[in-house]
Amino acid sequence: MSIDKEKVAILVNEIMKKENEFLNIKSLPESKKIQNIKEIVEEVIR
Repeated sequence: MSIDKEKVAILVNEIMKKENEFLNIKSLPESKKIQNIKEIVEEVIR
């Protein structure tokens, strides 16, 4: 699988924008946290 640098850059930007959501995620159980991160990643990739 090749890495699309442009997509990665967009992904990083989106994650940074959603930083507050990640801070809130810290209080969630581990499995829920992973699920939320997956959803954010999938949303950006689409």
